[in-house]
Amino acid sequence: MHLASSWTATSTCQPFGDIHHSFWPQYLLDDPDPPPHCTYDDMAFRSGPDSPKFSYTDIPQLQRYQPARSSHGYNPDQFNAHHHPSSSSTSSDHHSNLPSDHDMGIQHWNPQSGPGPIVQQQPIHDVSIPDVRFAWISTLFFPTKKKLDHLVKDDWGLKKIREMAFGLGNVVALKDNVPMAKENLNLLLGEIDKRNKQFFMFFTPAPATEGTTEGKKFLEELQQVTTYQDMKNENASLLEWFSVQIRALTHFNDRHALPPLQQKLVEYLKTDWSRTDLRAPHWQPQLRPSKQNVDKNGILHTTASIASASLTEMAMYALWTYYKLFNQAKWTELFLWDDRFVENFVRMKSREHNGAVTRYKPSKYAILRILPWKSPHQFHRDQQVYGILEEFRKHLHARPIAIHEKFVLRAPSHQSH
Repeated sequence: MHLASSWTATSTCQPFGDIHHSFWPQYLLDDPDPPPHCTYDDMAFRSGPDSPKFSYTDIPQLQRYQPARSSHGYNPDQFNAHHHPSSSSTSSDHHSNLPSDHDMGIQHWNPQSGPGPIVQQQPIHDVSIPDVRFAWISTLFFPTKKKLDHLVKDDWGLKKIREMAFGLGNVVALKDNVPMAKENLNLLLGEIDKRNKQFFMFFTPAPATEGTTEGKKFLEELQQVTTYQDMKNENASLLEWFSVQIRALTHFNDRHALPPLQQKLVEYLKTDWSRTDLRAPHWQPQLRPSKQNVDKNGILHTTASIASASLTEMAMYALWTYYKLFNQAKWTELFLWDDRFVENFVRMKSREHNGAVTRYKPSKYAILRILPWKSPHQFHRDQQVYGILEEFRKHLHARPIAIHEKFVLRAPSHQSH
């Protein structure tokens, strides 16, 4: 099943299923017409005026793969309690006869891993309930709420993208309610920006400021970090890449002919997420008795709606696609398994839920130097760095977190109808 379960008829999702390389280079921002044909292999790692061009119809299909073992003999299976060999089958659609890129596969994974029964959730009208992982992540305020608020306000390219004219009225599936589609897109761009900044903070020493000026001091000190400009540049690159995905929608008259990323994007943009049934709290945190009456308006009591979970799900899909697409070698070395990217956020939310965020030391993982993302990784440059990499990967492949015990469905009496 594909990432965005809110566009499927089933209740459980396979978030990162088969997708296609449905992206366009940055230079297409100024040239929405299809450029001359070129091969896909040259496309992902080159940019600039002399970059290769390619046809919109030449979008290779991704094949499933087994993640590469480390050159140091690292075996991902020893830390993956829920490893299942992926199927060799591929989705059947209009791209099925296109050339394959065997280096860009998607590992099939089960988002309902962990102890406890799988809760079968029925779709609400035309929208299915997202996987609980995305609901859980939608309530993540790492590094802290005050710091995140200031981080979100710091413009890393979002303002420029929001000011663009995307021509949503020219998209057949969106033309009947363009204002709603624009509002949905505005929220989605903000969510992509926020979650990507959090991703960077996993590898960035966060100034340990507290008090009423915590957020302001945090941002002032963050701007002095050597990787600050790299983070801004990568965030801007991500947002520009995603803006091309939006502009590409106008090139397709048949919604069913869209590549999967654009299909999910259209379905998200055309859904009325302001509906009461979609905005009502659907999940709530299950807190220990000692925390149930502490700061009931605080982040530990934050609930999630189907709308907020779907927003985070779509944003995470965009991040996942971008980072895997633009440097698969670095991606594979860092995460080993495709679902571990989401798991990184899941585990950080678990720390936040348990009041243990301060135990996570971004300064330790800063040595991995993940940015600029498109540059070759340096994870093997010495034994110390590789040791930190192994520690990071072991943590991601540790015992699964029982999210269904931490973030539970609201009782029917609490649900809004």
